[in-house]
Amino acid sequence: MSRFFLVRNFLSVKTATAIAEQYSVEVPSVFSIEADSEEYFKKVSSSVSLSIPVLQTEPINWLFERFNYLRHYKELFQSSVKIADLFKKYNVTELFVNYPVHEKDALYVKVAKRLGIHVSFYEEGSCFYTGGRGRKKNIISEIKFWMKHTSLWFIGIQRGYGVSADNWYSLLPIEKRPWHKVTISYDVRDYSGIKYLFLSRPVTLDFPSVSIELQIKSILKFVKKIPAGETLFIKFHPRETEDLKRIIISELDKLAVDVIVKTFSDEIPAEDVVFNMPANGIVCGFDSSTLIYGYAINKNVTYCSVLSDLRKHDTMGELENLYHVYKKEFKHIKFI
Repeated sequence: MSRFFLVRNFLSVKTATAIAEQYSVEVPSVFSIEADSEEYFKKVSSSVSLSIPVLQTEPINWLFERFNYLRHYKELFQSSVKIADLFKKYNVTELFVNYPVHEKDALYVKVAKRLGIHVSFYEEGSCFYTGGRGRKKNIISEIKFWMKHTSLWFIGIQRGYGVSADNWYSLLPIEKRPWHKVTISYDVRDYSGIKYLFLSRPVTLDFPSVSIELQIKSILKFVKKIPAGETLFIKFHPRETEDLKRIIISELDKLAVDVIVKTFSDEIPAEDVVFNMPANGIVCGFDSSTLIYGYAINKNVTYCSVLSDLRKHDTMGELENLYHVYKKEFKHIKFI
């Protein structure tokens, strides 16, 4: 018997570890990390306990770009066989998925259900509470969405949080049942010198209609709230490239003349940083899920977002969706 966790980032490692330690501790766990590069895999896997086997997830995302899964159905079938063999190799009795809106995760769910393996959904981040990801709001995009959704359903792949799951695990309460509360622990570190923290993400990669200039302009809105002479630490997302980091820091150095801008270089979850920040510190970001959990982690810190204007430039509508959900459900988040 074993539990198989699909893992995407530092937060999911921390959450998956907490589940493994809090529920059915006698059952061993296996972590499978999705990574587009060896560098990203090494970063995320380095945060996993040495007692837990770590695998690199089968790189099959390309199959779900456009309608590749129909043109390359043989490869899709072969991937299903590989996943089934993996489950059998580790004698998997429960699959933990943290992003069922993605087709790749949905394929793992399909194989698990066919083999009689229990399926559980666990904390992924903001998507877990908003129920999905956005898409462009026009007739053509809607037609494309439903064409893909229907064709996936026809071959037995059902995506989204509407899919039946045997268990739900999350940090914050949700309406899904049966629900299990996850309590994660935080590393104690000396971050008393970090008063101002910005949590970045690859906005231009995830939302192509948002330019790097708009991303930097949004960060500058937060910079203007910081007193002259203070230091702003930017924690970049593991998926942000070194080139992108250099561009952002370089531009902020030129434009934020009264504030010192530094990269936060420790490769740890943002939640650990927030936990150790001093009273009256300020954490800002775009749509980081850390803003959602923040108040439960450190009540002495202020949490804010720069989505107010940026959301208007996202043609997919996802940032617009997140903005309204955050504003309605998470009153502790202030919008700049």
